[in-house]
Amino acid sequence: MHNALAFIALHKTAVSAYIGFKTNSNANQENVTMTFKQSFRNWRQYRNTCNELYRMSDRELGDIGISRSEIPFVARQAVR
Repeated sequence: MHNALAFIALHKTAVSAYIGFKTNSNANQENVTMTFKQSFRNWRQYRNTCNELYRMSDRELGDIGISRSEIPFVARQAVR
């Protein structure tokens, strides 16, 4: 949970700076909230994909055509 909170805090700062976030604008707050939710979902999907692939043996990974060093790349592609 700590990693998730750190991710959300970091992402909130980046998004706020990028879109010129103003705290008195409800429309901007709703957009940023939706962005946070989607980013968090993407992060969780990435982590779940990594975890599933890291649990596989080298032979199983070879059967699906990836090496252990490619797992983070494959997981990022799965999120897109």
